[in-house]
Amino acid sequence: MIKKIITFMIILIAASFSNVYAREIEQRPHWEKQTISVYIPEDNKSAASMMKSAFQRWQNVSAGHIKFNYLQQGPADIDVIFSDSASSADSPISNTTISSNGNSITKSEINIASENNSFKNLDRDYISKVMQHEVGKALGVPINTKKKTSIMYIPVSEKQNIMKIDAIKLFSISEWSYGTRKINK
Repeated sequence: MIKKIITFMIILIAASFSNVYAREIEQRPHWEKQTISVYIPEDNKSAASMMKSAFQRWQNVSAGHIKFNYLQQGPADIDVIFSDSASSADSPISNTTISSNGNSITKSEINIASENNSFKNLDRDYISKVMQHEVGKALGVPINTKKKTSIMYIPVSEKQNIMKIDAIKLFSISEWSYGTRKINK
């Protein structure tokens, strides 16, 4: 009987730690709207195309919860800027800023140093992963400090992808049910 009580208490304690972690993720700023407007300048066609692909990847992961509406000119909810320089702890060629009101993201700006010579010498796969990482940040997905293959791990590398853990975090912060999602193909 004592063994059952101890086992029950251990399960109860573990569940409470799990719930604290889940609430911590859910309380992160996130977009409260389903359709998010995006402005991507078309000056650099190659970079613009790669950036749209990064947004499309996250739209697919959201299983219909998010739709990106591309505008011909800014400002938009998420503005992409192609510039000479941009850097952060995550990447030497990118930077994302987020504005929020309480737990609601109201504006994001993704800066990509596509006009920089070092950008032009980088592998396209690496650039694609950096763009996916920055879109994740613009959506409020937290950095992953443990799983090196997660797109939200830093520093970004070519070996990273949007993984199930990234999708779960997006669903969690947005308060969507991951278990009942429908996968968009």
